[in-house]
Amino acid sequence: MKKIIASLMLLGTISLSAQNSVVNVAWSLGFPTGDLSDYISDVSARGFSVGYSRFVKPELAIGFTTGWNVFHSSLPYDTYTQASSSLSGKQWRTNNAIPILANANYYFAKKDKINSYAGMGIGMVYNRRNTDMYIYTLEEESWNFALQPEIGLEYKIDSKVALTVAGKYYYCFESGEIPYPTSYFALNFGVSFLGW
Repeated sequence: MKKIIASLMLLGTISLSAQNSVVNVAWSLGFPTGDLSDYISDVSARGFSVGYSRFVKPELAIGFTTGWNVFHSSLPYDTYTQASSSLSGKQWRTNNAIPILANANYYFAKKDKINSYAGMGIGMVYNRRNTDMYIYTLEEESWNFALQPEIGLEYKIDSKVALTVAGKYYYCFESGEIPYPTSYFALNFGVSFLGW
């Protein structure tokens, strides 16, 4: 009998714990800003994010998020100079950004069907930048310390699923082989699974 009671208490604890967590999966539309927009100006539809958070207070959730945004553009035939080298040809530019961040979000009306929130993420973003000209490539990479403010809306379909839209601004401080800060804005459209 004691084992049954202990098992029921454990299941109740796991269930209660799961009700306070959120898993979010989103498609990410990326807009380069700052020095990144000087390198690649095209908007990117190639991105996604995945996040997990747990409510520590009724209106405050902490967790982590990761994802991947790929920015790409091609430039016409021209002569391009970098440092003391010049090459002529068509150029393809790609920047891969992979954030790994801890975050905290504050929910303004958690019990409502439509809820808004604001938050901040802090962590690292891995950036790999490739500049290709036919058989030649220049690859630069860096791990950047990053800050990521966020605002968003959540529309609850039912008690377990919500649709989300969020705006996130990634500011990556300069470091590594990329000699200037990398920043971009991401507009995320996703779905949250509540109580996982």
